[in-house]
Amino acid sequence: MTNSPLHSADRQRKTDHVSLNLDKVKTFFQNTNADSILYQPVRRSAPATCPTKALRSWKEEGTLCSGAKHAQKRSLPRIEACPPPKRYNFTMTKTINAILAAYGIMCIGMGIQAAFFPHEGVKASMVSLIAAGSLGALMLVSIYVWTKKPRAGRIMSLVLALLSLGNFLPKYMKAPNMYPAGITIIASFIVLIVLIMGHGLSMRTKKRDGEA
Repeated sequence: MTNSPLHSADRQRKTDHVSLNLDKVKTFFQNTNADSILYQPVRRSAPATCPTKALRSWKEEGTLCSGAKHAQKRSLPRIEACPPPKRYNFTMTKTINAILAAYGIMCIGMGIQAAFFPHEGVKASMVSLIAAGSLGALMLVSIYVWTKKPRAGRIMSLVLALLSLGNFLPKYMKAPNMYPAGITIIASFIVLIVLIMGHGLSMRTKKRDGEA
């Protein structure tokens, strides 16, 4: 069986195409260094925290990744010892706040009584309402200030108690009267004693925490 001219032409065309490709490959290798193709170092990428073994290989190849360089420069965070927990006497704190709140409410109530429900033979006094009401309201405000700045709140309460005591003590010395001067003086002394005791307890607690 003989091949037709069409088949012979197709086979010749395929042979020429393969020969052309082989010539191109041969020319490429002749013009290019084969070692640079086969053993060309590949630049690798890695995260900032690279393994130690990988770091060693990159150093040898001279292709240390930028993330690894930053990882080498990064210093470990300093671990400091936690301060000892502070111990507070919450019962004393609540007691002080309760006494201050009662004192403020008492002053407001006494001002309202002096202005709207005076005793027999005593004229209604709006000045007493303003003075006692302001004192009681500021005492309640001092409790709120204590929640934000404890020292400022306690100093504010102490100053208000001293002002009240300085106002009513001379009046009581001139004309002894249990109400309102006597009650206010006793209440002011109680507030002062409680504040001083609370300050002493706070200082003792801080000293104990410092020694611990």
